Order: sequence, then structure tokens, then C-alpha cells
Amino acid sequence: MHIIQKKRVRVIPRSIINMGVDKVRLIVPFDPEFEGLKKYHLNELTQAGDRILPSVRGVATKRNIEGRVIIHKDLEKEPRSWSVLWLRNQFCGRGETRQVEDYVTRTQMCFPRTIIPAEGIELILSKENDELRIGTDSIDVSDEERLLVSINVMLEIFGSCWVIDPSKAARPLVEIRRVNWRMLPPGQQNWEDLEKHVRGVMKRRKTGDSVLRNLERFQKAGCDQVVVGQGGFEDYVGFIYTKKKMVVLESVKPNNATYIFGQDWEALTKLSKGELIDGNLHQDRLIHNKHWVSDIDKLLGEYVA
Repeated sequence: MHIIQKKRVRVIPRSIINMGVDKVRLIVPFDPEFEGLKKYHLNELTQAGDRILPSVRGVATKRNIEGRVIIHKDLEKEPRSWSVLWLRNQFCGRGETRQVEDYVTRTQMCFPRTIIPAEGIELILSKENDELRIGTDSIDVSDEERLLVSINVMLEIFGSCWVIDPSKAARPLVEIRRVNWRMLPPGQQNWEDLEKHVRGVMKRRKTGDSVLRNLERFQKAGCDQVVVGQGGFEDYVGFIYTKKKMVVLESVKPNNATYIFGQDWEALTKLSKGELIDGNLHQDRLIHNKHWVSDIDKLLGEYVA
């Protein structure tokens, strides 16, 4: 067992290499008074077997959820295009103007990029030798990217972590329960609860009110239940349409895609973020562009308000 006490690491510590093991786990003792629990939504871990994707609050947790981009400045620039939501003033007669929004395509010469996918490391509450601990699953030492991300996530949240050989740590079998989602109360009061949650995320993400209008569109379109993400899922809101046997997953972050699922919601809550968003389990994926509103109207059909 070794302890790492640094702000962050750039390479795998020699102490881990010298352990001579194929896999390691990173752990810390569970402290219910630790202020970082609420900050990273780890306070949702209430029983052994619970796991959650930590919220983005720093560089390491952001890389864990969003991945990273390598910019190749040694290569020639190439054109890159993307859609953005543009707010502008439009003349409406008699010297008056009003603000309108529209998606516009921007093109710029950029250096080539390589996208490194997010690792999506979840933290788990476990009970070992009658002691509660928070830590990771077993990680292959040979998987440098995953191990580095895991170490830095633990250091960002806790300031230090223990590195142990998982083969020597007894872990009783417990039921796995992901706590990445929270059901809102049914009924029209959903919007007040949803708006309160979303505005908190918007403040951290510095997004505009167009996000709220998109979400309100789904909420008013006859959805039967609303679920909000917690931890690393806090950017997402799910709208459940029972009659259509459909779940719409919308992001609070602007310019992200809208995901359409046909599975029952209980099955989706048991998936990791990688499985849910990147696992190609969705029925459809709608990009936020100038066609998005008409695509959503067609999708929801008679449920559109």
C-alpha cells in the first residue's frame, strides 16, 4: 500500500510501478464531514455498493468527463466548421429592434486535433473490514491514460489517496447501485424544481436562457416524468414519455446533441456515462442546428404544446 500526496501527477508514480502488480485501486477513508462530498455530489453515496460519476469542479474532473484534445501545431491548419447559437438584434419596424436567436455555421482554419475520449471514472462507496471507503474500481497499470485520470481525480477531490493491490483487499459482494440520477416529483411542479436545478448548472457553465427554453419545450410536451443528472451527469435532463416508450436526454450545455432512447428508464439508470452517451445505445441523435426545432416537433408529434 502506498500513498500519493500531490496536487496532480503527469506520469505514473514510480511507487506504483515498483509494486509489481497488474492492477491497482485508489481509495480514501470515508469521512462524512468532508466538505468535498457535497461539492462533487459524493454525498449521494449512502450505502456500500453505491457509485457515482463526480461532478466537474476542476481540471481533473473535467478531463474525466469531457476527455481532452491534443492540438497538432506541427501540422498545417485545416478548415473546421461548427454550429453556434447566435443572439442578434433585428429591426422590426418603426425604429424598434428585438433580439432573435438563430443557429449559424462558423468556419475557421485550425490546427488538426486528436480527441482523447473521456474515461468516465466512477467513485464507489465500499465497506472493507468494517470500514467505509471511497475509491475506484480496479485499474490496469498498463492503461496509463485511465490510471493518470483516476489518480488526478482523487487528488483533486481528496488531496491524497492510497494505492492498494486489489487482490489483497477483501471486498464483500454487494449490489451495485448507480446514483447518477434523481427523479423529480410528478406533476406541473416539475418545472419549478427543474428550473432551480438547471439555473445552478447554468451559472457554473455560463450558459444562456435558450437552454431553459429548450427544456421547457420538452417539459410541456406531455412528458410523464422528469429526471435530473447528479454528479458528472448534472449537465443532463431526461424526459420520459410513457406512451411513446421514449426517453429524451437533453444537455444543459449549449450545442450538445439531444439523445433519444427507446429503452425503459430503469435500464438506462444502470449504465455508465460511457455506455449511455458513447455506447451507441440511442435510437437517434439530434444536433442543435437550424433544423433542431423542426426535428423535435416531428419527434414529439401530438405531444408538442
